[in-house]
Amino acid sequence: MLQADMFTADVPRPMSRRSDPQTSRIAAERLWASGELGRQAKAVLEAVRRWPGSTAVEIAQWGQIDRYAVSRRLPELQRKGQVRRTAPRDCTVNGRPQSTWRAT
Repeated sequence: MLQADMFTADVPRPMSRRSDPQTSRIAAERLWASGELGRQAKAVLEAVRRWPGSTAVEIAQWGQIDRYAVSRRLPELQRKGQVRRTAPRDCTVNGRPQSTWRAT
């Protein structure tokens, strides 16, 4: 049975591109169906609230969340109006200029 919540209800499906391999489409569907997508989105949003003005890499490290999950969930949360991209700065983790994020 597919599971939807406030974090996944508006996520477009399919989450993969037509050019992605079949394995990516399967993984995306499992992520959504298992509820993991919602758990990731919730964890990322909570981390953004805890550390406003952080980069995606900082959020991943400080929140102990997979960095790829953070990078994928932030734009989804932005489209839903739950976070916004703010001024870039040098990341304290990797030293490169990156966008920062704040909860709305």
